Amino acid sequence: MAEESGTPWQAIINGLRPSLPQIWQGLPIAEQARFLRHLRSVWNAHRHRLPIEVHSRLMAEFTDGRAKLVRGRVSAVARDSDGFTLTLHTRATGDPTSVTADLAFDCTGFRPDLDQPLIRTLIERDLVCPDPHRLGLVVARNGRTIDGRGNSSPHLFAIGPLCQGTLWEITAVPEIVAEADAAAQEVALLADGQIEAAGQKAAETACS
Repeated sequence: MAEESGTPWQAIINGLRPSLPQIWQGLPIAEQARFLRHLRSVWNAHRHRLPIEVHSRLMAEFTDGRAKLVRGRVSAVARDSDGFTLTLHTRATGDPTSVTADLAFDCTGFRPDLDQPLIRTLIERDLVCPDPHRLGLVVARNGRTIDGRGNSSPHLFAIGPLCQGTLWEITAVPEIVAEADAAAQEVALLADGQIEAAGQKAAETACS
């Protein structure tokens, strides 16, 4: 309907960006999980688009036969001395196909490692809480981390993609800059003793 009225769909997607954290947080956890299962790749393809110049160069590669587009999913990646062997399940047949390559790049987006020692220790000490989808940590809008009891931390902040499970639209530079600015202002207030942070009830989200 947007295009029928002369508005490109790209403008609609871009216009949603400021409201996406509220929209995401307004969804029940089950609906968020459903979106992640069925629509995440569709959303990413429309939200995170190539610059026109890069797209033109890529299309030229396809036209000249120097690049090939294969639709499907990667189920395994093995590395050896000669490069990589990828196991693909193509959309056309669903059957596994092996592809060898000198280089392999994972461009599917940020996936946090919540089992890395620092974050795992913070979780075990109940200083932070994973979001229900384990996309990152439960945070307030300014990045202040929240523990399993719903209390905001007086000293810990998470910035950027580690907040994706709570805020969703927090993987691009403008949103990260805004969050970092809000966190910096909060830290400045803490340093000045203008706010009392310990024990603030900041969220009702429980650890998964």
